[in-house]
Amino acid sequence: HRLLTFADNVRVSSWETPPEEESPRRLPLVIEAPVNSFYPGSLKDPGPRLLDMATNETGNILITLSEDLVLRIYNADHPHDKENPTASLLGSPISHTGSQDDGPVVVALSRDGHQAATGHRNGEVRIWDLESRAQTAVLRGNKGGQSSPIQSVMICGDGLVAAANAEGHWAWNVST
Repeated sequence: HRLLTFADNVRVSSWETPPEEESPRRLPLVIEAPVNSFYPGSLKDPGPRLLDMATNETGNILITLSEDLVLRIYNADHPHDKENPTASLLGSPISHTGSQDDGPVVVALSRDGHQAATGHRNGEVRIWDLESRAQTAVLRGNKGGQSSPIQSVMICGDGLVAAANAEGHWAWNVST
C-alpha cells in the first residue's frame, strides 16, 4: 500500500506501508514544475501553497488544489529510479474562474481518476471531467442564497457526490 501526504502546505510525501507490521517508510517523490516546492530539501521557490490534494483508488493519480485556484493532475506512480523520482504533470492545469471569495477550498478525485469535485467558499460543489478539463456540473446544497464554505467533498464509484459544510450535508447523483 502507498499513502500520499502533504505538509507545510508545500511538500508532498509518499509513504510505503509494508505488508507486515513494520513502520511505514518514506519514499522520495518529486512533483514537476510549476509546483516546484515539492523538490525535497528545497523551498527556495515554494510556488502557490497547497490547499488540498486527493488520489484515486490505486494512488497512481494525484490531484492538487493550490491557492492560485488551479487544479493540477499528476501521474504519481512511484518511479523506481531513485535518482529521478518524478511524478509527471498530466495535461494542462485547470484554472478556476472567479475570485478568491468563491474559490475552491477542497478537492476529491473519483476512484478511477476520471472526475474531480471541488468544494467552494460560496457553498458550491463543481464537478470536472479530467479528460476534457471541462466543468460538467455546479451543485448547491443550500438552495436559498449564500452558503458557508464546503469543508469536505467526496466522489463515490457509483456517481454519488457528497459534500458537507457548517449548515449540513448533501448528496447528488451525477452519473447521468
